[in-house]
Amino acid sequence: MVYEQEHIDRATALLAAIERGPTAQDLATAPLLVLWQAAVAQSTGLPLLWGCVAGHPLLRKGWIHTSPLIALGTDLGWARTRSRWYRLGTPLNEVEEKFSAHFEAKGPGSHYIPASLSDHAMPIVGERLHRALAEVRALLDGMIAE
Repeated sequence: MVYEQEHIDRATALLAAIERGPTAQDLATAPLLVLWQAAVAQSTGLPLLWGCVAGHPLLRKGWIHTSPLIALGTDLGWARTRSRWYRLGTPLNEVEEKFSAHFEAKGPGSHYIPASLSDHAMPIVGERLHRALAEVRALLDGMIAE
C-alpha cells in the first residue's frame, strides 16, 4: 500500500508541475536537447523526443531518446518527460531547412540528404556527404557550447 501511495503522490506532483509549467529553477537545472525531434517508440507506442543532449545528470553528452513525453511547450522552449524537464534548443527540422536552402543556393550539382534518411538508405556516400556531416558537427558543437 505504501508503494502505491508513493506512485500516486509522484503522479500528483508531476501533474501539478505540468499544469503550472517549469519554474526558472527547473529550467536552470534542466538538460539541453538540441537537434531534437518528436518520435513514437515502436515498442510502446508512447511519444518521446530524441536529439543531442548536454547537461544531463545521468547521461553523457550525445544522442539520446528521452523517457516518455508528457508535455511539450515548444513555443516556450521546454519539454517534460516522465523523468525530468528539458530545455529545447534548435529542432532538427530547422537545421534541415537551413542546410537545404544552403545547398539549393549552390545550384545544380549540390545535393542535400535529409537526416530522416538512414545511412543504409543513402545512395551517396562521398566527399559532399562527409563535408556536410562536418558542418553539422561544427553547428552542433556550437549549439551545445551556448
